[in-house]
Amino acid sequence: MRSKAFWIILACWIGAVVDAGAASMLMFPVLNTWITGEPASVDNVTFQNTTATAAALMWGWTVLLVWASRRPSDRYGVIAITIFPVLTWLTGSRIYNLANGLVDPSRNIPILILQLCILALMVFSLWNYHHGKE
Repeated sequence: MRSKAFWIILACWIGAVVDAGAASMLMFPVLNTWITGEPASVDNVTFQNTTATAAALMWGWTVLLVWASRRPSDRYGVIAITIFPVLTWLTGSRIYNLANGLVDPSRNIPILILQLCILALMVFSLWNYHHGKE
């Protein structure tokens, strides 16, 4: 049987890898367009400032998850913060955009599935940490 800390560490590292990918998409609009199908407004200063800010925050969260993985018994709270508000907001936003026809479903449903899988992993890892057997 895996230790309780294993699931926290796994959730942190998977979250960090996905966050690094998301940060890269924010840094390189062409990559974002290729993955999501959404055209980048690179000539728009507001778009540039917003994506630069979002990329910085995403890289920060990537580092935070790696940091939490180093001492999961002391830092498991990072998973709780990642679940709410971070993942719930990102997932809810994607669901809203899909439901209202604002994004290409063929490209964004796989991203939504990835987000829901990470959310489930993080909820399980936190639940297992508090209620699972060692």
